[in-house]
Formats: sequence, structure tokens, C-alpha cells
Amino acid sequence: MQNYDERNKVLLEALERQPYLVEMGGLSIEVCKSVFPPDIGYTSKYFTQVLAGYSPERALDIGCGTGFIAFTLSRGGAAQVWATDIHLPAVKCAIKNAKRNNIANIKIGPSDLFENIPIIDFDLIIFSQPYYPIMGEPIFGMGSDGGKKIINRFLIQAGKYLSDSGAIIMSFSDMAGKENDPKDIAELLGYTVAVQLMKEDSLTGRHFIYEIRP
Repeated sequence: MQNYDERNKVLLEALERQPYLVEMGGLSIEVCKSVFPPDIGYTSKYFTQVLAGYSPERALDIGCGTGFIAFTLSRGGAAQVWATDIHLPAVKCAIKNAKRNNIANIKIGPSDLFENIPIIDFDLIIFSQPYYPIMGEPIFGMGSDGGKKIINRFLIQAGKYLSDSGAIIMSFSDMAGKENDPKDIAELLGYTVAVQLMKEDSLTGRHFIYEIRP
């Protein structure tokens, strides 16, 4: 299974290639300098498969990066989409990509989790969290608060932003270690968790998409 050092090497190699353009899900995405690339790994591809099964009126994408997942929600019929990231280069990149793809029904801005989000009822909240803490220099805005620390903080806040039938969608790769598994953390906080998708790769282990509800 791929370890942290090997994974960080992949991320650094992606950083050296930026900026570049990639076509994904019918969208033209610029992967801007210092912004996490949605085309490496598995998460973005799996997210879009799962999101096809949801029809939210209002959706929120926290950790939006290039904006790819938020744009997928918009194209899928969500009337209102909010996209935020704590990493300012990602916010600027998502705004640029929204214009590139003529995505109009979206609000994009900086936020540390829910810090700049008004308390409204979202039908779907996506959180693309750093899977584990990054030691040393942050990569793509990911730092030492990744994994369990930021997942716990997110889930403590998230409940008051969900509609009565709302759901949270999060991903996970078990290469990050069980202590950083959103399923276990959410269940300890009283949430109900269902596995919406599980895929296995010989190098990077098992990948999960979770549906989390209060």
C-alpha cells in the first residue's frame, strides 16, 4: 500500500506540472498553481459517480479546490451551490474555472470550514478533507490539521447547516490510517454513516465515499 512519503511525492510532482488544463466530466478545468489536482488519484471520479444519485436544491462544497465537484453539482440541477476553500489560490482558481465553464448559479469564496457560511439549510454538504496531517511545508494548502483533527471540527459544526433530510458526503482512503476515518469519527459523534461506494486499488488501498446523516 502507498505510504505517506510516496503519496506526498505524487503531490509534489503534480505541483511541478501546474498550471495545466484537464477535461473532466464534460468540464474544462484549469489546475492552477498550488491547487489540489482533481485528476490525480480517485476521489473526484468516485464523487461524481455518487453525486449522480442526489438531487439537492442547495449544496455546499467545502474544500472546493478547482471547483470541479461544485460545478458537477451545479450541472446536475442544484439551484444554489456554494463553494469554499481556506486556501486562497483555490478560491481564485474556482472563480476562474466557473467563468471558463459558464457556471452562474454558484457562490465561491474563502472560508475556514463554516466560518463565512450563513446558517441556511443545505440538502447536501460535501467536504473534501485532507486525509491526514501533512508534516513540514503545507502542500496545496493542506497542513498539520488534516485527518482526525479537521474532520472532528467539521462534524461538530455541520449539523446545524443541514436540512431535515440533508446529508454529508465525505471520502476516505484507508492509506491514511483508521484514526483518520470519517466513518469512525462521525459515529462517535452520534451520526449515522452509510458506505455509498467502495473501490480497491493494489497500490493505494481501499477508497470509500460515505453518506453521513445526523
